[in-house]
Amino acid sequence: MWSRMAWAIIVGIGVVLAISLSASTILDSDRGSQRDAWIPRIAVLSADAQLVKRVSYTRCGHTLTATEKAGPELAGRSLEALTSAYSGWSVKHFGEGAVELEKVVDGFCPEDSTYRLIKLSGDYVTVYWGRRPERVKAVLEHIPTALLSQLDKAQLEEGIVALGDEEVARLLEGLAE
Repeated sequence: MWSRMAWAIIVGIGVVLAISLSASTILDSDRGSQRDAWIPRIAVLSADAQLVKRVSYTRCGHTLTATEKAGPELAGRSLEALTSAYSGWSVKHFGEGAVELEKVVDGFCPEDSTYRLIKLSGDYVTVYWGRRPERVKAVLEHIPTALLSQLDKAQLEEGIVALGDEEVARLLEGLAE
């Protein structure tokens, strides 16, 4: 009476049920206890995991990358624990053996934060943060371009990169004379 198709469907359902019932629990050999098979094992960091931290700076466009071992202080941490430990960072990759963290900083990288660009802007000498004329630190109205020598004007049109504010002060003293 029953067609072969109906029997095949019934047998198929039985096989699926048998497989799902037998796989619903597994033996955890470390503890000797049973747990649900469908619960995924939570990934945690090992002490030897590679930790890659990438910081991008918006003002100069540089990206600095540091790579180190996670070490014992991060060993055993889950993604959630790592995320709370590195507030302000975004996790780009998380695995037992490697983690990639990324952060965007609205500012200059450590190298460029110490540099200043001295350049002509209109009728005045202007000092900028970093090596590019993007963010004005100071417009020096007491040094108009009319008082500068031709050599100073030519150098300032190109721009003079100074290392820190002390060097800026020294260079500006020479221009003001």
